[in-house]
Amino acid sequence: MLFTRDSTLVLGYHGSGVSFYKNGILKHFGKDEGLSNGIVQILLEDSENNLWIGTAQGGICIYKNGIIVDTLNVKKGLTSDDVRGIVQYSNNLFYVITDNGLNVITKKGNDFFIRQIKKKMD
Repeated sequence: MLFTRDSTLVLGYHGSGVSFYKNGILKHFGKDEGLSNGIVQILLEDSENNLWIGTAQGGICIYKNGIIVDTLNVKKGLTSDDVRGIVQYSNNLFYVITDNGLNVITKKGNDFFIRQIKKKMD
């Protein structure tokens, strides 16, 4: 659950995506609308009012103005598509924890650069 700066209540569900509640109106957003996975594990509103939706097996969907504008996943460099936590450290720097490691994401314009941090095994 997340309460955004514009007073929208965002609810993440285990299997059916997210719902947005504002001014007495409830709108649902799920896989049919472009969400990569219906199991929502973490929500973050970034400094540009984008909603980062961390999912169980679909990576991170970045939602803005009613659509998914990007999806960050293993194919784009995440350690796993099972996202457990997201923190914005500064305007363009994010830390993302998955079930397989830590990711540092730097945003430059509309591009995302992902660096993985893993423990070196002996």
